[in-house]
Amino acid sequence: MSDQLSFDEGGESRPVGESSYGEFEAHLDHLACGDSVENYSRDFLQDRSPALSASFDPSDFEEVQWYSKANLSDKSSNPPPGSSIAEETPRDPPLQGSGRPGSSSDDRVFNVPAAVAFAHQSLPAAGLEQCWEKGIWADIFGLPKDLYHGMHGAVYKRPEAVLLESDSSRSKAAKTSGSADKSGGSFTYLNAVKDREAVSWKAKRDKERSEALYLWQGLIESWPDKLAVVRQLLNLGHLPRYFMIEDLLGGKAPATLRKRYRSLLGYNNFLCDRGLCFPGSEEIFYQYLCGMREAGRPASARKAVLEAITFTRFVVGIPELAELGESKRCHGSAKQRDFKARVQASPFTVAELTKLHYILANDAELWNRLMAGALLLATYGRARWEDLSHAESITVDRGENGEAAFIEAGVGVHKTMGAKLMRGQLLPMVAPGVGVTEDPWIEQFMEARRLLGIGEPPRFPVMPAPDHQGFPTVRSLESDEAGSWARLLLFGSADPIPGRRVSSHSCKCTCISFATKFGASPNELLLLGYHTGDFKMPLTYGRDAAAPTLLLLNKVLRAIRSGADPAEEPPSDAVTTGSSSSSDSEGQEGAELPGSFVRWVVPDPPDGMCYYEHTKSKVLHLAHDHYSKAFSGLLTMQVVR
Repeated sequence: MSDQLSFDEGGESRPVGESSYGEFEAHLDHLACGDSVENYSRDFLQDRSPALSASFDPSDFEEVQWYSKANLSDKSSNPPPGSSIAEETPRDPPLQGSGRPGSSSDDRVFNVPAAVAFAHQSLPAAGLEQCWEKGIWADIFGLPKDLYHGMHGAVYKRPEAVLLESDSSRSKAAKTSGSADKSGGSFTYLNAVKDREAVSWKAKRDKERSEALYLWQGLIESWPDKLAVVRQLLNLGHLPRYFMIEDLLGGKAPATLRKRYRSLLGYNNFLCDRGLCFPGSEEIFYQYLCGMREAGRPASARKAVLEAITFTRFVVGIPELAELGESKRCHGSAKQRDFKARVQASPFTVAELTKLHYILANDAELWNRLMAGALLLATYGRARWEDLSHAESITVDRGENGEAAFIEAGVGVHKTMGAKLMRGQLLPMVAPGVGVTEDPWIEQFMEARRLLGIGEPPRFPVMPAPDHQGFPTVRSLESDEAGSWARLLLFGSADPIPGRRVSSHSCKCTCISFATKFGASPNELLLLGYHTGDFKMPLTYGRDAAAPTLLLLNKVLRAIRSGADPAEEPPSDAVTTGSSSSSDSEGQEGAELPGSFVRWVVPDPPDGMCYYEHTKSKVLHLAHDHYSKAFSGLLTMQVVR
């Protein structure tokens, strides 16, 4: 085919297929010509407007202006303010009839940044695709596709802009910040942070939630209409069906919806392969669970199917699943036969926390300092990493001397947000300003955020994920990346360490583990981990209900700073709550028990009286025996023997 020739308008011979390349080369030469951005952009929009993407805004020249001033070479160039490339580069007018701007390559000054700018703007930007815009859903709900789409090669998308700075600006930034440059060089975090779509956690959660709801809608619509919920759904239009599914399942987390969907989908496919309708029968369901066991599926997978059946029964509203969910033999088939040790995250040691403090104060990379501060915030705040990434605000509580005493992250979307106590308010995750060292880590953490140009939540997350150029993005660093980065800072490698399971969940368990070894009560440990338990009244009306747990945590950290090692047995009087009793005899064996672990025993009732307990509030009532008939008639009261 290369031997075939064609003739252009001038009569010159050329190989077939060279015409388009020649036009493209002429287009680049015209872009690289020294014409001003303003003059050429007007001609370019008039002549080439059909080639532009739909998202191109002709009035937005900020990016083009920046490209025209970009330094694509290693030489520094600082044009004075107000000057343009067109004013600095002399050029000759294009020759008439030549078909190209300029007469030759010698009398034209090529403006490569301008060419790159317009080539970059002419390509469409990649946007966020919804679940119904890709895959099989796009064929169902999308517009008819062009049959010739992709026939002429790949569809090009706009690449990420390569931001370069001159050497003078870099040295100036290094002098003003006093730390490592954030936009150049090699970064340690590149070994831990993954290349993922830069979207905020709210946009990601909404996308995952809508995808999960559409999956559930398709699954429920495939069930027979003899089920009441299915019949109600099929009587609605297309859009109202989605709203009904949202009313049923919208309050659940996207991860929960996907997990339950995957477990239930396997059983649904099992029924379809045998020509049976959902929900089947208890016998069929038991056969399915036994088949999973024979296929080598773990007991956790079989238990997940039972949980999905219970979820569908009560949340979706299908009472026909009661026989399946209450079957004793089905529950027995999901039990673990062999013992398997639970795998849990290891808490940070005092030495590892001290190293994080050192990195926050002295590391040469700003991002390492910020990551160390975020790990300390999650550790002293006893927070799950994912919950902390959903923070809506960050507040620094300062003392009378102006020093940061506490830092609080207000979290709206967290694991226990479904509790009645947390409705209508943010969960305050509070961390003390002094940890295992005397370093002012809160001030250092906020300073690192300021130097990196990170705004306050919700504009930016607590720990944003950096891009490959060292700039913060709106994407929050995810749990797996946080664990890899923590191991990278502490051990020099992002790979798991044999014998120690350091992950992002180590932040949650560290201070709770310290308090346990220092003699904290189970109720105090619950409050340290932000679990409400039976403390609804003090948490509702106490206003500053976190104060007792923060006082306890400060005592533990003060003891550690004094030299106490929580890895060893702490002194008996390190942290005690309440009153404790001791024997008057000094020779009595046995250590003194902290009052927090002394159980309150109900004394025996006097003669002729008995106790009655309320079944819900657990309040004890002491009454005479002749009132037994009155109390026994109440369904909410029961006799305490």
